[in-house]
Parts: sequence; structure tokens; C-alpha cells
Amino acid sequence: MKTRFRADNYIDLENITSTENTKITKSIDVPIIAGVRLDKFKLGVGPTFSFILADNKIFLDTEYFEERRSRVETGFGFHLGVLLYRMHIDLSYQYRFNQVGDYLYWRKSHQGFSQPVRFLDLGLALMF
Repeated sequence: MKTRFRADNYIDLENITSTENTKITKSIDVPIIAGVRLDKFKLGVGPTFSFILADNKIFLDTEYFEERRSRVETGFGFHLGVLLYRMHIDLSYQYRFNQVGDYLYWRKSHQGFSQPVRFLDLGLALMF
């Protein structure tokens, strides 16, 4: 997953600077789904656990800035599936309990954003 951040420095009003960084996170998501199957349709809900395998640090050149990220993030998912002949189509909506940048701190103060983390996933499988 890629997330782009931009920071504007207004400390020196005569020399306002802007820095852009891209956060790249590699993770494994493990959804636990319970639901019902109605003929060719499946409906399910359940928690999702995302295990962070690797991520890069951003704003390394910014004084007083730090990241305190947990290696496990949690959320909840809503899943819909349909089987059409040999093709299986899955659509899921993932809502994470954390906010964008919850792990960002400046001068030891939490600086997360108020935007929630949400995903819409589409999966296709061909059965032989």
C-alpha cells in the first residue's frame, strides 16, 4: 500500500518549504469471516487483522518528527461473493479502526489525521 504525505513548514514565514514523502507498507491481511450462503451468493462479516511486514520511515530530515507504528492493525470487513459457472467473484469493503497517520508524532504529540482507512477489494478466481 502506498500513502503520500506532504508537510509544509511555516516556521520561517519568509521561506515556507514543502516536503513530500511516500509511505510504502507491505502487510498480510487476515480476515475472519462468518456469514451465510444462499445458492450461488455468499454474505459475510468479520474482523480483519493486518500484520505489518515492512514499511519505510518518512520525513527523516524533519526535526522532532517520529513514527510509533504498531505491527498489527485491526478492522472490520463486509464481504459479498457470487459463483458464476466457474468464475468466483468476491467484493469486500474493509474498514480499519485506526485513522490515517495514527502513528505520526511531532514533538511527542500525536498528529494523526481524522480520515479513516477504508478499502474496497475485488477478487476474481477461475475454478477448473
